[in-house]
Amino acid sequence: MSVRRLLVVVLVLLGIVLAAPCAVNAIPIPAGVPVLVMQDVNPWGFSSHITLLTSLGYAPVVATWSDFGLNLDLADYANVYVASDQPTSFYNGYATHAAELTAWVEAGGHLVFSACDQGWQSGNLTTPLPGGAVKAPENSSVNSVVDPAHPIATGELSDGIPLASPFSGTSASHTYFSVLPIGARVIFQNSSLQPTLAEYVLGSGLVIVSGLTWEFGYSNAQGSKPAFDDLFLYSFPKVSYTLKATAGQGGTIVPSGTMSVVEGTSKSFIITADAGNLIASVVIDGAPVSVTNRATMTYTFSNITADHTIAASFMRPDVMAPVIELPDGVPQSAVGSPYDLHLVVTDDTSIADVGVFENGQRIGGSYPGGEIRIRLSLTDGRHELIIVASDSYGNRTERAITLVVDTRPPLINLSLPSSVTSPTLLVAGSAVDAVSGLASLSINGEPIVPFLDGSFSETLTLKKGVNDIVIEARDNLGNVTSQTFTVTYSARVTAPSSIYVLLTIGSRNMEVNGLTRTLDAAPFIKDGRTLLPVRVLVEVLGGTVQWNPSTKTATVLLGSRTVALTIGSKTALVNGAPITLDVAPEIKNGRTFLPLRALAENLGLDLAWEPISQTISLTYWP
Repeated sequence: MSVRRLLVVVLVLLGIVLAAPCAVNAIPIPAGVPVLVMQDVNPWGFSSHITLLTSLGYAPVVATWSDFGLNLDLADYANVYVASDQPTSFYNGYATHAAELTAWVEAGGHLVFSACDQGWQSGNLTTPLPGGAVKAPENSSVNSVVDPAHPIATGELSDGIPLASPFSGTSASHTYFSVLPIGARVIFQNSSLQPTLAEYVLGSGLVIVSGLTWEFGYSNAQGSKPAFDDLFLYSFPKVSYTLKATAGQGGTIVPSGTMSVVEGTSKSFIITADAGNLIASVVIDGAPVSVTNRATMTYTFSNITADHTIAASFMRPDVMAPVIELPDGVPQSAVGSPYDLHLVVTDDTSIADVGVFENGQRIGGSYPGGEIRIRLSLTDGRHELIIVASDSYGNRTERAITLVVDTRPPLINLSLPSSVTSPTLLVAGSAVDAVSGLASLSINGEPIVPFLDGSFSETLTLKKGVNDIVIEARDNLGNVTSQTFTVTYSARVTAPSSIYVLLTIGSRNMEVNGLTRTLDAAPFIKDGRTLLPVRVLVEVLGGTVQWNPSTKTATVLLGSRTVALTIGSKTALVNGAPITLDVAPEIKNGRTFLPLRALAENLGLDLAWEPISQTISLTYWP
């Protein structure tokens, strides 16, 4: 902030502090758009500026410089008009308060300073205007438009008729401005091409300086009438608001439609119901207000400071209650959640509200009449609901319904062993659904019929090895429960005196004493020799396999025997002694394959080959 502006602000604040205790009889500010008119006398004896301001919807408040600090606070005003043709004492008073007026403009005020006067030859206004404009005396009967696009010249704010240029007669100027601030916009000039009407921005405000005899010319209407009204309409923007009034069938609202009103004014609306009708509601800005009389009433917006809407609706007298219908009926069995309740609610006039209540609490929202689908989110179990419909007259209908909600699947109660030694298995348990009832029950996809209490009992035949048993129950709403049990069947045998293993070329299945086991990979034949992954085989025989990744050597230990084989080498070590293999071990698809015959012979296994089925049988006597 500059030193000059800081000084001005301090002076204004100091003036406010000093003046506040004295302003006990402040000049009242009227409703509407106030304009503070500064003058000691009417210019040239005419009050045309006051008349014009009033006719344009402004509220002029007349004061003089002596009111400053007593009953006048500039902060109460957004617009100031300094009248023309004032005595020397008035301009001396201005000089005293020039800094305050300047600070007021910088804070956002709009100022029109008419510097024209009959004493132009003596030049009694010597103090620069706010912003630094300096007047110079002259007398010119002809002025011309410099800026034809300016709203004061175009007439766009009033009659839309541009001001003719040049204009003369009572539109004369007694003053031009020898000094204007940088950036000032010249609007009119005299015959010597010197500015007589100009505007410029000062801080956050606007200053328009005039050297024209417009108060005199407007009063006498001689010659070309100047754009005095456009000067005010441009300089002092009026805050206007929009009112929108609408009425439904069965009555009227006067006035109606969309209209503009000036801030601070009031507007009344008369609402009248047609014969045989009543006023149903009056809604202001979306919110209903009390209807004071059902036949006719008046609503008034006072001291308007915002846009408003007013809407009236009407109705015929109604003594009949609404009718509630359920086109789909009431469900006789359980339903899911959410559930769409289908209603048709009608009335001979209009429905005010439809709602569903449970235990006195509204659920599902509020709805108008007609066909309605209300989505209800309900917990499992029984629900006693009340449907309530009311019309605009307060007539009310209730209808009770019961809904049973089921979102839970059936409950299966069953326990099975993880392993058995018998080829048959008794599967016994229960499946119940207490709400919608059990619709179906199956074991491994085969339907079974439970008893009335939900219990069931079925005997299954098992295959050797692992058996998956799937129990599935479905209720009448489609809710499903599925449980899977794994049961391993192995025949009861005594501890074997030998271990019998059956392998098939190309198959990963391996039978060990009649039980099926799975290999990592299938055996294959290469160069007439069988190779297979031996880890699973050795482990079921009770041995172990150790792998050395650095030497790529697999060491097989079974009982008291040890066989070490190296990938790609036909030399193996049996209990530390070297032997020669027919085929070398190899790695295929990430798996280590060892020659079967060499292993069997050196681990003490009996080996038999059946060429037609390509099966290999091994017998190990621990």
